[in-house]
Amino acid sequence: MDFPYSGLDECVRITKNALKITKNLFYKYINNKTHELYSFGSVARREMGPYSDLDLLIISKKPNLNQIKKYRLALAKALPNHRLDLLEKYKPKELIRIGSIDGTDRQALLFLRNESCNKKNSKLLQEATSQIRLDEMGNFREIFHIMANIDNIYPSLFGLNNIKFSPGGIKDFYFAYLITRFMDEKNEVYNISSAIKYLKKYNLIDNKKSIDLLKILNKLLFLRNRIQEFHKSEVNIINNKTKNYLSKTLCIEKKEFNELIKSYQLDIKMFYLELKKIVLSMVKSRLDAQIYYLVEELLSNKRNLNSKIINEIFNCKYEIPMMLLAYYTTNIKTLKKLRKINPNNWYILYGIANNKYVNEKILFSLMIPRENEKRIVKNLYNNFSWRNIYLYIAKNPSATNRIKQYIINYPKARKIDIEAALNNC
Repeated sequence: MDFPYSGLDECVRITKNALKITKNLFYKYINNKTHELYSFGSVARREMGPYSDLDLLIISKKPNLNQIKKYRLALAKALPNHRLDLLEKYKPKELIRIGSIDGTDRQALLFLRNESCNKKNSKLLQEATSQIRLDEMGNFREIFHIMANIDNIYPSLFGLNNIKFSPGGIKDFYFAYLITRFMDEKNEVYNISSAIKYLKKYNLIDNKKSIDLLKILNKLLFLRNRIQEFHKSEVNIINNKTKNYLSKTLCIEKKEFNELIKSYQLDIKMFYLELKKIVLSMVKSRLDAQIYYLVEELLSNKRNLNSKIINEIFNCKYEIPMMLLAYYTTNIKTLKKLRKINPNNWYILYGIANNKYVNEKILFSLMIPRENEKRIVKNLYNNFSWRNIYLYIAKNPSATNRIKQYIINYPKARKIDIEAALNNC
């Protein structure tokens, strides 16, 4: 069926309007000869919704924190519908250090879009981020990390009625964007639409598939934007109230709307299976043969891994198979061993924190380092990535009331951590 207008075009308009204000205030409050403005996430892709985060980064060798504070306050006042996500580290070396252990910041760094014109700082950042881009194994780890989240974590954390995170949701399109950005050597990919076109251009999907996917993306973004308008926040859940609202907006019966969503989800799920095959094909010639074999076994068998494969994973000590094992295993002893031998590997610990088969003892060990580990994990516990461990433990279905109460009463817990623990009670 036809929708009233293009969701993609609407997202571009929303982003351009937000960026116009963002840039004007940047030039008003920040010395643009010594600082440079970048965007990431939906801003860089020009895919913002009515209540999407404003994903920004300021780069400077000597950041003026007073100017940045004034800019932050002015921007929050001028764009109240968009929560400001202004990365807190501004020096290139600091960002590279964080990007090496934090997947969110890693992607932000690699997929930045320059919104100002200071070429000196641009060169400085390009030299720094090239270290991450050339880290092929780290980038493969990032791809499998996101795949594990899509397969195991997002549906249980966010529910099956979430238009973004549920199986066959918008997040599957983001996965296409992620893998094509890592494949793209000619800078042809800058948003989800161009990622789909890239896959078609290089014969990774056929022409009909690309046309159908672009139509579905267009409609999903339109629906995402209407949901946000209805809830007046960055919400992605289709509940009964939003179904009624969306059915009226599209002038169709609720039953027809349900069938429409199911058909989209089915097509996207099929696309995601194709993406997984593309990933395996992409890494096959670049990964060590043993790593590839173990990765393929993990993705094929998931919950039914035999002891021989698990022992091979521990014996080879490769990061990617161990990370996937942390997500997929149902065995408490395996999780305990992974925790013990990887006291400071964020990706593996993140998998353990999200694993719904984990027990209370292991979850506590993730939040409170043992005495003999404190020297090893000191830096890890002090950085941004570690704080996310609390968030995902708070959302984990296996988190006991004692775990959730610990997070709620933890002095350094963020508002988002506490809310997640309360909602999980």
